[in-house]
Amino acid sequence: WQEGAKIQDEIKWGDKHVTTIGFDLARLSDDGVDNDKTERINKKGGYLQHQWGILPSLDLKLGLRREDVKIWVTNNGVITGREDIIERQWDQWVPKTFTTWKMDAVAPWLRDTTLSAGISKIWRAPDYHGDYNPQGRPAGTWLDPEHGVGYDLVLDKRLWGDVAMKLDYAFYDIEDYIISNSKHAQFSGASAGSLRYSDYKINLEEVHRHGVDLELGGHLTNDLSFYLTYAWQKFYNQGDEPAGEEGLSQRAEHRVVAGLSYALF
Repeated sequence: WQEGAKIQDEIKWGDKHVTTIGFDLARLSDDGVDNDKTERINKKGGYLQHQWGILPSLDLKLGLRREDVKIWVTNNGVITGREDIIERQWDQWVPKTFTTWKMDAVAPWLRDTTLSAGISKIWRAPDYHGDYNPQGRPAGTWLDPEHGVGYDLVLDKRLWGDVAMKLDYAFYDIEDYIISNSKHAQFSGASAGSLRYSDYKINLEEVHRHGVDLELGGHLTNDLSFYLTYAWQKFYNQGDEPAGEEGLSQRAEHRVVAGLSYALF
């Protein structure tokens, strides 16, 4: 069962200032103990963003999100001394900033070109079933949220007509990155008692992610449009955990998506 809600309002304070405020909620449940409906995830978030046109060629966005996450991990006596359903809760402030420079006045060939830079806090609680109850194991009892800082540099340019290109380079410095450690786990047996499955999934000390996203799309004729996207990413483990080297190498490195759309009528 999934329930969700979102409410958002945008307030314009004139030509140079726009404020966005909102709240969202997500609740996920499934058949848990004795096939009763059991809540698994409860996420609440409130956010505030302000966009300021500092100059005709310069925009600044400042945002702040407050997120509260609860999960319920099924234990049923697997970890001795703990309740059958283990509740965990985290909350965090998540700020971001994004600056866009409109480069039209720099040179004629830079007309309809923007360069943007963003810095965001990274934060993700272990609110995915493959994290908190993988293969029915209560690994989420021991996990901490991922956190770090992300940097983005984005070039956006109109090439001709409405055909536009966007190129995004991203670097993420992530601490406590969540990854499977089942191959190297030492506490999976019943003899581990109160520490059982404490190393089935682990938080890596630090991970670096480099990524490039290229998007191209628009109309070739009045009726025919296209899109083409290419994405590349690479993860680098900064610690010495064997699971980090093995697990990160399994992450998909390339993705290509393309399509055509033709208006028949």
